[in-house]
Amino acid sequence: MKKLLSIVLVLAMIFSMAACGSEKPAADGGDELKPVKLTIGNVAVGEDQPYNHVLQYAQEYLTEAGSTVSLDMQTAGVLGGERELVEQTIAGTIPMCQIADMSLSSFIPEAAFVTFPGLMPDYDAVKELYVNGWVGENLNNLVAEKGMKLLGVSDNGFRWITNSKHEVVEPEDLTDLLVRVPESDIMLDFWAAMGAQTTPIAWGELATALQQGVVDGQEVCPMTFAQYGFQEYNQYGTEINYAYSAVICLMNQAAFDALAPQQQEELTAAFEYGNAKMMEEAIAGNDATMQGLIDGGFILSEPSQAMMDKIAQVGYDLAHSDKWMGILGEELVSTMYGE
Repeated sequence: MKKLLSIVLVLAMIFSMAACGSEKPAADGGDELKPVKLTIGNVAVGEDQPYNHVLQYAQEYLTEAGSTVSLDMQTAGVLGGERELVEQTIAGTIPMCQIADMSLSSFIPEAAFVTFPGLMPDYDAVKELYVNGWVGENLNNLVAEKGMKLLGVSDNGFRWITNSKHEVVEPEDLTDLLVRVPESDIMLDFWAAMGAQTTPIAWGELATALQQGVVDGQEVCPMTFAQYGFQEYNQYGTEINYAYSAVICLMNQAAFDALAPQQQEELTAAFEYGNAKMMEEAIAGNDATMQGLIDGGFILSEPSQAMMDKIAQVGYDLAHSDKWMGILGEELVSTMYGE
C-alpha cells in the first residue's frame, strides 16, 4: 500500500512539472523578446539635422531602457524622397519614415490643413493644438486610414520667405520673384494668391536650383535655411512666420502591431522622448540661429502690417474656397477658424 502511494505521488509530481512547463510565461516578463531592428528613412543630410536628432534621441532612449527594439537609420534620402518614403511605408516595404508633414498632402489631401496660414501663430499654440491637441489627433486619424500610425511630431519650423534679389516687406515685393515651394497644393495655391511666381522643386534639387539661379528664392524655415548654408544663395529673408510645419514620424500599422506589447510601449515612449527633446532644442536655438545669420551679413526684414493682413485674408479665403472646402470639409474648416 505504501509502495502504491509513493508511485501515485511521483506521478502527480511529474504531471505537475509538465503542466508548469507548458504554461506560457506572463506578458510582463517570462519570455525573452526577439530583437527587432526597424528601418526608418528620411531625407535629412548630416548628423546635426533636427530630423536625425530625433532618431538619435529615440535610439538613446531604447538603449538606456534595455529595449529589444533598435533603429536602422537610413538618412540623406538613400531610400528615396519623401514621397517615395511614404509610399514604401504605406506598402510595408519599410516599417517607418520621417517626413515633413506638408509632404503628406500628396497622399492625403486633407492633411494640408496642418500648414494652413495662421493656424498656429506661436510655439505655445503648436504644443497645445498639434503636439497635445486636435491637430495631432486629426492627423493621426487621417494617416490611420492609409494603414499608418503617427509616432509624434517635432519641430520643422515656422516658415519664412528668402530670396537673392531684394527685401520683401510689402505684398507687391513678391511679384517679381520666382519662389521654390514644397510639392504641396496648399503652398502653391497660397503663394500664387500672394502674387509670387512659384515652382515646386524636390528638396534634393533645391541647392542646385538656387546656385544656378533657376529660382530666386524659397519658402523655408530658418533653422533648415541656416543648417544647409542657403544664405550663400539667398541674402534676403522676411520673418513672416505665416505657417508652421512639423517633422512627423510614421509607422506602418501592421509593422507596429507585429511588435510585442512591451516593444510597442518602448518604441512609442522613445519617440515621445526624441520628439519632445528636439522640439525644445529647436525653440531654444531659434534666436541664436537668426543672430548668426544676421552676423554673417544676411538681411532679415520684418513684414508690414499690410503683408500680414493679406496673409491672413488669403489663408481664410483659400480655406473657404470651393476647392479647399471640398477637400477639407466644412466641419474641419470651422474648427480651424473657430466658426
